[in-house]
Amino acid sequence: MTKFYTGKGDRGKTNINGILIKKDNKVFEILGYLDEFNSFLGLGKTYIRSRKIKEIIFQVQQEIFILQAQVYFDMILKQKSNLPSLLQARLNWQELIDKISTKIKNPRGFIVPGTNKESAWLHLLRAKTRSLERILVKFYKGKNKKDILAYINRLSSLFYVLALKASKEYQKVNYQIKKVKI
Repeated sequence: MTKFYTGKGDRGKTNINGILIKKDNKVFEILGYLDEFNSFLGLGKTYIRSRKIKEIIFQVQQEIFILQAQVYFDMILKQKSNLPSLLQARLNWQELIDKISTKIKNPRGFIVPGTNKESAWLHLLRAKTRSLERILVKFYKGKNKKDILAYINRLSSLFYVLALKASKEYQKVNYQIKKVKI
């Protein structure tokens, strides 16, 4: 029988390639957020009907694994990696965003997420991307990681235009407070 635990991390430390690290180290916080984000991507994918959008989400999941490995190199090994750069991924997403943007209209203002399940999930992924971006900005403060930060920023734009595309209509915020009758 294969064991899926070692029991060695039960005292609040973990061994990564011979390096003993406390589990409250900020690297585990960011790796945990990335893992959670990737899980949200997987969950969101199950609610999407479009094969093309599912492929996009799967590609983003692959890129998040690269980002997790990059965090490992940056924070644990403290050395440069030979991982694929996220620059090309960002440029690819920019190109797709521009292409989609020609087919949808800009709602010009805040919109209320939730016109359908697909757009609601894509808006949730956009919001989770923004949360991840804030965490990465803190994590990489003072370090030259513009490629990673620009990549994450572009992902939120990608999920925004995908949500607009998935939505048949936009519900704009009307800035009025109304009494709701039950």
